[in-house]
Amino acid sequence: MVNLDLTLARKINNRKLSSATWTSTTQHKFICPAGKRWFVLYGMISRDVSSTITVRVYDSSDAQILNLEEATAATGSSVWPNLSGLNEVDGGAYPIILDAGEYVSIGFGTAQSTVAWITCVVLEVDI
Repeated sequence: MVNLDLTLARKINNRKLSSATWTSTTQHKFICPAGKRWFVLYGMISRDVSSTITVRVYDSSDAQILNLEEATAATGSSVWPNLSGLNEVDGGAYPIILDAGEYVSIGFGTAQSTVAWITCVVLEVDI
């Protein structure tokens, strides 16, 4: 019997479990690497300082593609995107497909301490 390894995709749990590992204490970019394509599935955010949050998708030239989530100031954990009510993905298809250099940006209105954390779960394929 011939063993054909046809693994074409893998689930990636992008986790930043401390704001000290983010791009800054108010923002982080999860960037699709070269030679890959991401199918963005979902993520979680935990705020320890009351703050608004935004989750947006940008292309490689930093132009916004769409808004995945906006939330009012609060603390605690939340899942994005919120697929019910007023916070629906901007009427677009889901999951969101990103090419190399495109990214998910998670932004906070107020700086978070090192106990805040964020995740972005994707299905990654080689291209």
